[in-house]
Amino acid sequence: MKTSTKEKEHKKTDIVFINPPLSHKERYGLKFKIGGQTPPTGLALLAAVCREHNYKVRIIDAPTSKLDYKSTIRRIIKLSPKYVGL
Repeated sequence: MKTSTKEKEHKKTDIVFINPPLSHKERYGLKFKIGGQTPPTGLALLAAVCREHNYKVRIIDAPTSKLDYKSTIRRIIKLSPKYVGL
């Protein structure tokens, strides 16, 4: 039996890693005009290691999902994790 996406979201999450909703200028300062949005590879590596140790992990990539601070916080609260990492 397959589990729906909504059911998966409601399963207990141990850790949520957050790529915060920062603008390019907030993230990179004066160098923000040089590059584009980079994927959160560091968070992906941390999540992979945690998953290898049987933790249920989620990543919220706020800039890619076009989430503001309030929407990011709502999503974290909905997942109800034991730990949150930035």
